[in-house]
Amino acid sequence: MQSDGEPNYWAALFWSRTMGPVVLDPGVAKDQAIRIYAHCMKGTKGGVALLALNTDISGEQAITVPLAADRYLLTAPDLACRKVLLNGTELQAAPEGSVPKFKGQPVKAGILRLAPASITFVTIPSAHNKGCM
Repeated sequence: MQSDGEPNYWAALFWSRTMGPVVLDPGVAKDQAIRIYAHCMKGTKGGVALLALNTDISGEQAITVPLAADRYLLTAPDLACRKVLLNGTELQAAPEGSVPKFKGQPVKAGILRLAPASITFVTIPSAHNKGCM
């Protein structure tokens, strides 16, 4: 059973809603402060979903997004906090356990800044990735 403010719950929920079973090459060099995972987007033919983890607790990182996308930025006021924010708004389950419908923040193609100690899911439904058809 999940509880409000459980960071692992929210990260797992976003993973299950965006990341399909087909794993893709994220096409980026491995870096100590950032981890990138790419999958076919769940429920969208040709779509791609990315997960970017900025493990740097004090510094911003950046990735390049090739097409317009939707961003789901998960942050917390500090690393010990159980409160999780989605694009700046606190996530909370309803008393009976249901969760809200998540709305991504539209972003244009180009550089996407990743906040320190953050988890960012990026969905690119118009990717037309041949491996995701």
